[in-house]
Amino acid sequence: MSSVANLQPEPAPILACTISRDVQDFDLLIDDMELELGESWGDLSFDDAAVFLDQPDARSLEFVAIAVNAADEPDLPRISEIVKQAKSHGLKVVLIADQISAVFVPVVIALAVVTFGVWFVALSSHGATGGAATVRAFAAAVA
Repeated sequence: MSSVANLQPEPAPILACTISRDVQDFDLLIDDMELELGESWGDLSFDDAAVFLDQPDARSLEFVAIAVNAADEPDLPRISEIVKQAKSHGLKVVLIADQISAVFVPVVIALAVVTFGVWFVALSSHGATGGAATVRAFAAAVA
């Protein structure tokens, strides 16, 4: 007896994810992601992102877009951890901020400055010249 295999096309890998408290708060972001990536994007809550980023399925990601607004300010430590986790997996991180206070942006900039400093010191101690270390550290901070 022969059987016919059910041939289903392999789903496209997920290339990017939005991470937010509620992606429905960011209608334009949804439209842009669908326009640019079609079905190759997903959306995660802050809680789900912390788990998903450590899963094998997350290896196909190229970047994450973290969308925040004023209601997310109390979650700044958790959001910072998600940024660090994404960066530790080599992902590019895009921060989309809507109607946030003057506290949030300086904290994100401070994270970039710390990232720059750590990379600069690490590269300098491994023999990179000042110019090369600066360029590489800057790339790490803004990636």
